[in-house]
Amino acid sequence: MALERKVNIIERKTGAQVSGIIRPARSSDKILWTHWHEKLPPDAEDAHWEWDAFIDWSLLMPERFAAYALEAAGALQGLRLLEVSEDEVDVYGTHALRVSTAPWNRPPELRYKGAGSLLVGVAILRSLEDDHEGRVHCEALAESEAFHESNGMEVFDELSDEGLKRFRFSPEAAWDFIMRLEKDGLFHAGS
Repeated sequence: MALERKVNIIERKTGAQVSGIIRPARSSDKILWTHWHEKLPPDAEDAHWEWDAFIDWSLLMPERFAAYALEAAGALQGLRLLEVSEDEVDVYGTHALRVSTAPWNRPPELRYKGAGSLLVGVAILRSLEDDHEGRVHCEALAESEAFHESNGMEVFDELSDEGLKRFRFSPEAAWDFIMRLEKDGLFHAGS
């Protein structure tokens, strides 16, 4: 599906909204990702992820995978990989597999605010588009557990095969999350 959404990220220094777009990832995003991948600290949880392969999965198997890019301020700000067709999708909704933000959106720099939340939001929008009522599930890295809990996701089921906690959005919690993004000016209403 060609889900696209006009968005804003927030410049932390000034509080100014910076216009951008979340769109399906393209082959050219692989080059943009390599520019910030080499700047990631080697101990970053996602430093070993190969976004070039993930983007290829979405381009070669769009019935199973979807990759989205957040572009704003003339740069790739983040990437999101979803599994949209698997056994658990019918039960738990869209499977949010991977999310990464550019190094300048992480400590210590923290140039922009909202990139990670927008990439969570696109998973909800895709779930809605696929008639899964906003239901999304994921396995969370330890450093992101508090983010998921504070945004209304609930822990469910047993640990994943990798020993990670599993989280999910109910339709109600997903709707609340999307409404917060609109209220905070990150999503453009009705786009």
